[in-house]
Amino acid sequence: MPMSDIVRLHNQWRGFTTERSRAQKELNDKNEADLAEIARIQDRIEERKATFENVWKGKKQRLQKQRDEAVMQELANGTPAQTILREIESNNTVWIYGLRKEVLANTPIPSPPNMHTRNAHGTTAFAVEPSTDTDTLTLPAKTKWEYHDHTGVHTWLLSEDRTLVKKYGAEGTDFEGEWFICSRDGEFIEGNEELFDSIPKGELTRRTNMLEQLLDGTYTKATKLVENKYTG
Repeated sequence: MPMSDIVRLHNQWRGFTTERSRAQKELNDKNEADLAEIARIQDRIEERKATFENVWKGKKQRLQKQRDEAVMQELANGTPAQTILREIESNNTVWIYGLRKEVLANTPIPSPPNMHTRNAHGTTAFAVEPSTDTDTLTLPAKTKWEYHDHTGVHTWLLSEDRTLVKKYGAEGTDFEGEWFICSRDGEFIEGNEELFDSIPKGELTRRTNMLEQLLDGTYTKATKLVENKYTG
């Protein structure tokens, strides 16, 4: 091999580190430019997602407000809550009676009609006509309850429309054999109120969300299936 080739190769070897550093810098510059572009794209994606959520959240809130106001107007006109539920094919009693309670709180309650009678002492007495209002807070006659065999949600049930929660007292506790029913947002409806008070609101939310995910097939954590005797 000619001496000139040896010199050339040796010079290349001696300058290898410098040449590699230069190439590394070019690579880093390109990568940083691409990463900056990725960050900008990601920002645009997140911004679009946030805008989407805000827009549809606002639409949902406006629609809910319009619906509730229409229902409250109908309630104020004297239509029984159960009639409205039947008309819209719903059994969400917690929602409808919450609206009715709001209507009653903002509506003057008229005095009941009186029947004047004269007693033996010659003074006027008033006999109040019995009320015919049967529109009181009751659960649907046949509430259908859903449950799951995962041990983490034994003693917990959800109504078919997912608006109501039923909780049984655990075996071996003072509340064994007891139960209560409440709304998803933690409003007591019926059953053992002491058992209801003993359940932290966070636990109520966590367990009912877990049960809902199990029922929907979206629960991703490990499960332990044992036959659940709390089915209704």
